[in-house]
Amino acid sequence: MAYILFVCTGFNSTMKLATPVIVVSTLVLLLIGAIICSYIFSRRKENNQDSQTSYQTTTMISRTTPVTSRTIFSSTSTVIITAVQSNYSSALTIVSPLYSRPDNPWDGLFFFYEAIQLRVTMTGIYTILSNSTIDMEGYLYNNTFNSSFPDVNLIAEDSNAVGDGQFMLNVMLSSMNNYTLVVSTYWARTTGEFSIVASGPSAIAFSLIPPPSYTQSYYSSALSMASQLYSRPDNPWDGLFFFYEAIQLRVTMTGIYTILSNSTIDMEGYLYNNTFNSSFPDVNLLTEDNDAAGDGQFMLNVMLSSMNSYTLVVSTYWARTTGEFSITIYGPWTTSISSTNVTKIQSQYASALTLLSPKFNHSAITESTGISYYQAILISVNISGGYSIASNSSMDTLGYLYNTTFNSTNPKENLIDSNDDDGGNRQFMLIAMLNSGINYTVVIATYYKNVIGSFNILTEGPGTMSFIFLVIQCSTQRYHVANAFAQEDEADYINNFATLIKDSYSAPLPRDLTTTCKSQYQAGVSTVKSITNSMFSSDLQVFCGTDSICTIPAGFTVTMNSNLNLAALVINGSLVWNDMSQSSNDQWLCAGYIAVNGGQFNMNLTAKQGYIYMKNNGLKHSTIQTRAFGAFNAGKIHVSGRPLARTWSLLSEKAVYGMTYIRLLHKPEDMGWKIGDRIVIAPTTEGSKGDAEEYTIGGFETGNTIKLMNRDETATGIISSFFQSKTLYTGENMSALMQAEVINLARNIIITGDDFQHVNCVNDVANGKPPDHIQADHCSCWNSIRRTQCTVGLHTAALGSGSVLSLQHTRIEKCGQRGILGKYCVHLHLLKSCPECKIIGNAFEYGQQRGTAIHGTHLATVENNVYNDIRGATIYVEDGNEMYNRILYNVGICPWAKPGEKKGCAVPGTDNGQADTTLNQAGIWGLGFTNYVIGNRFANNYNGMLYQEQGFPNGRGHVDGLECPSFQHLGRLEGNTFHGCGRFGTYVLASVFPKKTDRSIEKNGLPTLATCKEWTATGEDNGLPATFMHNIDYDNVFVGQYNAGDLQYRFHTSVHNQNLIYWKETKNFQDGCSAHIADSFYEAGNLALPGGHGAFILENMIFNNRVHFESSHHCNVGVTGILCMPTYVFVNMKWTGTVSDDFSMLKWGPNNGAMFTLGPDDEKNLSGNKLFPAGFCSIVNPYWTYLLALDNGASCLNSDGVANLLGHDPAKFAKRYDGGAIFCKKPVRRLEIFSFNQNAGNNRDMRLELWQHGDLISSVTLKYFQIGDRKQGYSATVIPGLGHKYRLSMADGGNVSPDWIIEFSDPVFGNRWKRDEIDLTVVGRSCHYPVHSQHDRRYIWSGDNYLQVKGRGACTSFPDMAPVNCRSQPKLSNVEECPGKCSNGCTNGYCDCATGECLCNPGFSGVNCMIDTCAAAKCVNGNCAARYLGGDLQVTNKPCVCVEGWYGDRCDTTSPPPPPPELEPTCLNGCNYYIDSDISGGNLAVVQTSDAKACCAACHANPACNSWVLATICFLKSGTQRNHRPGITSGIKCSAVINSSTAAPVTSPPTINSCDGRCMGQYPYGCNAGFQTGYCNAGGGCTYAATNDLNWCCFKGCNQQPSVTTTTTVVTTTAAASCDGRCKGQYPYGCNASFQTGYCNAGGGCSYSAMAGAAWCCFKGC
Repeated sequence: MAYILFVCTGFNSTMKLATPVIVVSTLVLLLIGAIICSYIFSRRKENNQDSQTSYQTTTMISRTTPVTSRTIFSSTSTVIITAVQSNYSSALTIVSPLYSRPDNPWDGLFFFYEAIQLRVTMTGIYTILSNSTIDMEGYLYNNTFNSSFPDVNLIAEDSNAVGDGQFMLNVMLSSMNNYTLVVSTYWARTTGEFSIVASGPSAIAFSLIPPPSYTQSYYSSALSMASQLYSRPDNPWDGLFFFYEAIQLRVTMTGIYTILSNSTIDMEGYLYNNTFNSSFPDVNLLTEDNDAAGDGQFMLNVMLSSMNSYTLVVSTYWARTTGEFSITIYGPWTTSISSTNVTKIQSQYASALTLLSPKFNHSAITESTGISYYQAILISVNISGGYSIASNSSMDTLGYLYNTTFNSTNPKENLIDSNDDDGGNRQFMLIAMLNSGINYTVVIATYYKNVIGSFNILTEGPGTMSFIFLVIQCSTQRYHVANAFAQEDEADYINNFATLIKDSYSAPLPRDLTTTCKSQYQAGVSTVKSITNSMFSSDLQVFCGTDSICTIPAGFTVTMNSNLNLAALVINGSLVWNDMSQSSNDQWLCAGYIAVNGGQFNMNLTAKQGYIYMKNNGLKHSTIQTRAFGAFNAGKIHVSGRPLARTWSLLSEKAVYGMTYIRLLHKPEDMGWKIGDRIVIAPTTEGSKGDAEEYTIGGFETGNTIKLMNRDETATGIISSFFQSKTLYTGENMSALMQAEVINLARNIIITGDDFQHVNCVNDVANGKPPDHIQADHCSCWNSIRRTQCTVGLHTAALGSGSVLSLQHTRIEKCGQRGILGKYCVHLHLLKSCPECKIIGNAFEYGQQRGTAIHGTHLATVENNVYNDIRGATIYVEDGNEMYNRILYNVGICPWAKPGEKKGCAVPGTDNGQADTTLNQAGIWGLGFTNYVIGNRFANNYNGMLYQEQGFPNGRGHVDGLECPSFQHLGRLEGNTFHGCGRFGTYVLASVFPKKTDRSIEKNGLPTLATCKEWTATGEDNGLPATFMHNIDYDNVFVGQYNAGDLQYRFHTSVHNQNLIYWKETKNFQDGCSAHIADSFYEAGNLALPGGHGAFILENMIFNNRVHFESSHHCNVGVTGILCMPTYVFVNMKWTGTVSDDFSMLKWGPNNGAMFTLGPDDEKNLSGNKLFPAGFCSIVNPYWTYLLALDNGASCLNSDGVANLLGHDPAKFAKRYDGGAIFCKKPVRRLEIFSFNQNAGNNRDMRLELWQHGDLISSVTLKYFQIGDRKQGYSATVIPGLGHKYRLSMADGGNVSPDWIIEFSDPVFGNRWKRDEIDLTVVGRSCHYPVHSQHDRRYIWSGDNYLQVKGRGACTSFPDMAPVNCRSQPKLSNVEECPGKCSNGCTNGYCDCATGECLCNPGFSGVNCMIDTCAAAKCVNGNCAARYLGGDLQVTNKPCVCVEGWYGDRCDTTSPPPPPPELEPTCLNGCNYYIDSDISGGNLAVVQTSDAKACCAACHANPACNSWVLATICFLKSGTQRNHRPGITSGIKCSAVINSSTAAPVTSPPTINSCDGRCMGQYPYGCNAGFQTGYCNAGGGCTYAATNDLNWCCFKGCNQQPSVTTTTTVVTTTAAASCDGRCKGQYPYGCNASFQTGYCNAGGGCSYSAMAGAAWCCFKGC
């Protein structure tokens, strides 16, 4: 307590100021003294009310603030009083209330404040001072304070009375009143701590007045690479763009609101009145902020009206920044918050950098290794706005964006932006504002030199982006795989119809048939006549004439002994036509329709030629409609022609440019093929980019050789493309026959008719889809797909139960009625069970709406048919209830390149755009899974095989709503080959989770819907595991499916597909044992692996060369994926071939998920492999650093640690694993927690602690993750074992909900090996010790139905899963078990559970399956090639596929065969073509084409070009020197006419000079004459480059001039090497040994510069 002596002297108005006597020196005490004197004054004033004397308190102070004098009392007195000091401290924060203070100098700004109630016990004068580091404002109110009316009750206020921004209030306070002190700040929205010091005659009681009740609203989201872009209003960086999210705000109570951001990134906030336009970001802007909340977070304080809506735009301070954020809004009532972002549109472009791509030096733009291959792509957008452009590739890519054009010689010119790694995984991401109507150029290059590979460009923005490949210096046709017919492209289809069919083939007809029947177009009204007795067709013709609808009543028979031409024919009785009845070699039947109404049509010709000709005469039958050959009302059609032992074979040797013959696996004569038969060779180009070639058989030679003639048999046929023939041994009983199919299209019975006609549609329905019965009756308009016409040819069909259609060894052409439902080349329509329906050995060609349709039919056989030039789906399984149909050993060829003028085999305007158009045109399209699909081959279609449940979840057509296709058990999909597809080879576009249902043929393939259940009554998985076996996919873009469980790929060969497997979601197998992919061979491509659920097992796999693993593929895209935390388990993994050190091995998915681990038997991993370093058995995402603490860091290392351990460069090593990984010497497993009733706005994180030896050694935060609505929760990577402990809780240590489902590991580990165990404590839950992998899984996951019951899983009272002994359980088979159906068993076959008969296994045939097609092959070290070729004819040319290192027909020798002699080139289409050869010389231009003929034409169009090289694109050159280089096609210009047909042009032979006497021996002087130019010398040397050196003598092609390019050969040594056995004779192998470098080959050739390739052997200077 301080004691102060004051002398208060009085004076009157005439007196001078008296000199005060003061006993104190400090400022504070003087101030207190003033208060005391005021107090004395007030007391005396109360006793002297009439006194007129004035008093003044005088103080000595050292501050510059003026002090006002006041008169206090009239006489002098001396008082000693004690002053009482009171203190209060608090802080203004961002959650303090806001108001607009009374003297607010900034309109619209708001101030934090705190209201404090004051009470005193003694009336008097008090001093109230503030103390803070912030500028303060003080306001004192009598009684109450209302922030909305801050002037009411105001007594005093001050800002800076004591300096330094602090207020001081000197006021009289009464003990009878309450007061309110409001503490605020001078500057708006300022926060900080403060204290209040008050002095006066008594203590002041301070109490905080609670602030107004504010409601908190919350919103969380994230700015990502998928967010929208704009240039924010105060953008300090011109040309840079910012991600943003626009959020709509609405309040229900007007008031002041505070809007705060919270994020780890620097945020910017902008509030708009009503709407926001990103193109005009200043319009409607109310307020903005950057850092008011500190730490880079914005804070907006604003008055919001309940009458308005507002838009909050959340962006970032730094350009192109991404990250999570949350928004908290404080105000008088809740705020409605909703995102207003529009969906961004994605566009995609796919291509590749190749050895023929151009190069440029980009080191001046981006830090890189300098010169690399590149591709320039012209882009444009249809809507202006912000776009992201990102790469997706296994290469380390660089991206550059240019305004309009790109100049490789000046790469900074027009440059807008460049990027290296913003897309993650070493991928670029460009962010830019693009304007519609302006072209830009994107350039993709690589960080490292000389890197090639495929890539995708993925873009997102407000509109679509179009791409055009930029041809360098030379322009030619640009191809795009997607440029085929969509459903709405009917106008384009019809306008170009003449082009589409100009090369389509129809068989030549007898002259009298043509003149009598073709294009007669009779009137649509005819007389109906009915015979009254059986007769010959010659009599029937007389009776009925040509204009009658002629009826054969029941009980009568017409025998075909002559040609028959009718208006139409109705058969209630029977018609017989065979070799005996037919009187001439050629005979025909013509009619507008042939309706077999309960009768029979029996035709069997083996020695003669028959024609069924469907006229376009306008007649329409009420059931089968127009131009139809059909049976109904139990009618039966049996047509059988001359059988062929085989309808197709494969090339045994590649067929290349200039060849006039081909060789097959089978002997053509044995197959029944004849001279004059027409054959087609399937393209072997990748990605639907190939064209087939057709020829006529001109003769046969030894070695299964066919001599070729052109289509018209007027000239020798010359191969004008490249057709592959390569086999690959991929495992025991696994062979990939990557050989072009050759099909025979000649038959002795031809079903044909008038040409296609476009007919106008009837507008039956104003809008929407016409009903099926109307679409089946006639051409009905369908406005939404722009169908205005239909394209009508003939069709064949059997309709209704009891009817039969059996067509064997016939030719069906000009078939299908595009746009009319049910009118296909062959249609088996609602027949139910029809084992008599046999479509066998036929040739289908020139069709406009599907080939063979199986519709509501079971047990039909579609076997050994060949299909060519069929638009739409080739084989079509229609509604989903079809069962046990046998689709066996068919070949379907799409002969047209999809990016070419024919646009592949797509067709618009049908009832199923998925199956027929550019969406998903397929070789086999099916909705029914329970069929046998064995040994089929489909080439060059957009999809090879498409099973599509998606879009038809309840069936289709007649069974819509009665099926559950997703749950159907699978039949046999085995031994099929799909290649060259622009999309998928094998494709399951569905949610396929086969279950046990009661479907059967007896129930017409329909289940009792109540049996379509995911779980049994007790919650066990109701799955029915199945397997796809021995299928081969190569040269496709994708292979696989979307969501599928209980589906295994076994003995699968996937080679050179961009995605070797493509899988989005799956599940653990119901049997508790099986692997998802087993016993398979994968080479050169990406494995797009699913994002859950459970353990995805790859067993007994061979990975060859560059194989990449993409984890959690498509996870968190839309609603795909299950927490993105799968466990990929590799059991007995093998890796062969070579992988470069800079090759990226894997890609991490979202949610820090996915883990790669070896199976329990392989965990020691002593030798390592290309994915798992030696000693490590697990690889996990680098997020899980908490594992590094286990065992004092001995069990897990990060990628740098492993790199150092192995002696590798850490940066390069990390790049192999997508930027880094954690490698563990112990297995890893998943720990997943599925939560309920959380969302982005109300979730909480979890915490997982790792304990060992009683100590907490590390912990990790488990972030909340959500996909869709119910797939939500948390996941972690853990290491099983009881030597350490885990503790799981909420992030704040709180309890884990008892409803949440916890899963640890997977039951398969306990079933197959040893159960996984873990010591786990869950806060708030009771867990048995130990928690193990066999815990309860009931009702958790069974496919698309999941998490229906809460509180299951681990740490519950539910019993463990029933044990399964996998060792006693056989591996999955595709043979359905039906004990008792085939009681005697099946030798070399399997039991058909539908019929109880034995069906032969592939490779077996005949009675009781006794013919073993492979027996004669006698393969010693290899596999039989014939196993999946069908039939019983042996392969006689290369019958075995040899293990690598073994050769010969029986694979019984290690001596490789001599290379075949090089073909003398033929001048074809203007060029000499060479296979497996490069040509050196200057590079002139690059042309975007995959067609060698177009490459040749481009060379002719460029005067400077005389040669070219083709890999994936065309490279024009100025050189002629050839080098061996596998897989490369090249050419040299010759004098033929460009664009000639397959007929060989007449050319002059190369000039040949005599070098007798100047070189050794005679022509070709020990040299190879296969080259265009040849020189020899006296020493035995040979060279094939033009030279002026007089020591060389030209013996061939002497008109060639020396190349202007020079080749520098680097010689490392002159030591001789042995080429014995690889070249002729002994050293120097007929060559000149005096040169420093020497190469020879088996053909006698010599070269004295370095030569690449296996054909050349270096004997000197190697």
